[in-house]
Amino acid sequence: AFDLWAGSDLVDVIKARQEITEKPKAAFVLSRVVKNTRLLRQAKEVLQAHEFKLFEAMTVNRAIYAQCVTKGKTVFDTSNNAVMEMRAMARELQEFTHA
Repeated sequence: AFDLWAGSDLVDVIKARQEITEKPKAAFVLSRVVKNTRLLRQAKEVLQAHEFKLFEAMTVNRAIYAQCVTKGKTVFDTSNNAVMEMRAMARELQEFTHA
């Protein structure tokens, strides 16, 4: 909830800039979500109410992210499901930036 509130000011700044130049292109990405929760459903509803795209790809709150940081590695050095999340996000980001 705090991230959503804090992000509203940034949304206003981006929209003001877009009125002048139509840039930057902007989208929302959910990270560290807990699947199948009311908070996730509410976050999606709030973000979908804005004009920006909400990526379908997201990251789930996984210990592997913190473990990789402490080991100086990335999830791509593992065989964790986080690899699939990152690949899905990369594909969607590439489609979004080239559209």
